[in-house]
Amino acid sequence: MSDTVRIGVAGTSWWVDSMYLPALAKHPLADVRAIVGGSRPDHTREFAAKWGIPHAYDSFEDMLEHEDLDAVLVVAPNIHHHPFAMAALERGLHVLCEKPLGMNSRQAREMTETAERLGVVNMCPFTYSFMPYARYTKELVDGGYIGGPYHLNMRSFADYGRDGSYIWRFDLGEAGAGASGDLASHWSYIATWLFGDVVAVTAVFGLVVPRAARPDGAPFEAAEDSAMSLLEFTNGATGNIDVSSVAYEPSRFGQLHAWELHGSEGTLHVACDWDNLERVEGVRIQGD
Repeated sequence: MSDTVRIGVAGTSWWVDSMYLPALAKHPLADVRAIVGGSRPDHTREFAAKWGIPHAYDSFEDMLEHEDLDAVLVVAPNIHHHPFAMAALERGLHVLCEKPLGMNSRQAREMTETAERLGVVNMCPFTYSFMPYARYTKELVDGGYIGGPYHLNMRSFADYGRDGSYIWRFDLGEAGAGASGDLASHWSYIATWLFGDVVAVTAVFGLVVPRAARPDGAPFEAAEDSAMSLLEFTNGATGNIDVSSVAYEPSRFGQLHAWELHGSEGTLHVACDWDNLERVEGVRIQGD
């Protein structure tokens, strides 16, 4: 058995470039052997050259057929998550699949059941939970800093949907969901990570920026560009998640993450803009 994990990557987006490959390049056990792109072969080869990846493919099936891999990262557009992951799982490969696992719950359940049947890993990473501010917040909450959980307020504001251009992320047929799946899924996971299971959800979706036509002229159903949800936890705590892809934020990445967590013993205020700001501040109730 190899001392390293031989990895194939499906996807050449900025997210792969900024989140996954920098981490893999520094990990002593990671051996990225191949990458597959979409409809731009030249871009895929340039991407592979940038990161020193030996082989570039135009087809996911070709990569699986010709590479001796241990695991696959599925970081392609949402519509490819289920078929790519299923093809890799059926070959006995471990899979890290970006959210969502599928276009619907049936596909996600099939992926999970297949991985369990074959004894391989099918992981959805929720990458924000690995960022330093999130890990520290988790440590504080688990350590009792805020005491019993009362309420959380989580916001994620981004600007990638402001110009109204066609983006597959706003095409329900390609993405399965808009801001609720793209942004709120992260905070839904982290909310349960911090406060426990949720027993009730109420949500409102918004669509305020008209979308340009698809490049091929085909009709499509536009997905929401903002979403708000109210949560009720099993322990009686409540929370709200507010996300938007059309919010102007002046940071270099056009993003702002902000949380407030309240409990019986104190409060945490958390903020991150992916650029200059990463802050966790807290205050505890002082005894008499």
